[in-house]
Amino acid sequence: KGLPISNSGLLSQSQRRRRIVQTAVALAAEGGYDAVVMRDLADQPNVSVGTIYNYFTSKDHLLASAWVEWVTDLEERIGGHPPRGDTPAERVMDVLGRVCTALGRQPKLVSAILTAATSNDPQVV
Repeated sequence: KGLPISNSGLLSQSQRRRRIVQTAVALAAEGGYDAVVMRDLADQPNVSVGTIYNYFTSKDHLLASAWVEWVTDLEERIGGHPPRGDTPAERVMDVLGRVCTALGRQPKLVSAILTAATSNDPQVV
């Protein structure tokens, strides 16, 4: 598959960046931390390794960005289906249950993100 093309015929920087993150998530979900290889990322979204490094200084930085996007998407999904429960504690438990369920569906991705999170790179932290 090629990259989606915008109306001008070129992929915008934000679209390219998002596609790189999505590809990294797919690789990590399938094979864990070691499966996220910059060269493979360049093959899938049809961008150069140099372009990837323009957006992300390292694999750990890329996986940290993937985590931020995952959390943002989860917030939107939860916002679309407000937490259930009569008390604040019940609503918190409902949200935590949803988060745990979502994380449990992708253990290799979670492991890859946790590995990246232990990086000494300040941009990752």
